[in-house]
Amino acid sequence: SEEGIKKACGFIKKANAFGLPLVTLVDSKGFNPDLKQELSGFALKTACLFKAMASYEHPMIGVACGNAIGAAYSALMSKGIGFDYTLATTASVVAPVTADTGIHIFYTEELKQKKGVGSKTVASLEKQFNSEMGDPVAAAGEGYIDNVIEAGNIRPCVSSALLMLLGI
Repeated sequence: SEEGIKKACGFIKKANAFGLPLVTLVDSKGFNPDLKQELSGFALKTACLFKAMASYEHPMIGVACGNAIGAAYSALMSKGIGFDYTLATTASVVAPVTADTGIHIFYTEELKQKKGVGSKTVASLEKQFNSEMGDPVAAAGEGYIDNVIEAGNIRPCVSSALLMLLGI
């Protein structure tokens, strides 16, 4: 939400000013603003979040706990924006877009061949998309995630990463 992004920007700026390491726990399918939010400057607030993350000067660790999709992944845990270490749980989804959008981008030929697209076809293509492009192991293979772990191991893995990044 617009208010959540504004709060996150303020928090990130304060944490940076105090020299604190930043750990983000991501479970979001991205940003989906409505027309009212777009007209009130949602893009500028989102840009503020990206700028705050990109200019962060201390260790950053990102953890995909659920969905880390699209702009949520990019802003809150991507290597490209400056995160030092990224983790994903085995049950998480790390993808460029949601599955319902992804099938229309990546599987257009399959959809054209099956002109009467039924819910079974769409569901099977979404499942295929999630296994091929949303799987955290595939994301790790591409270098977007440093480690894929079981959900019960988040705390020790984040602790170890913090000790490593802080040089302790």
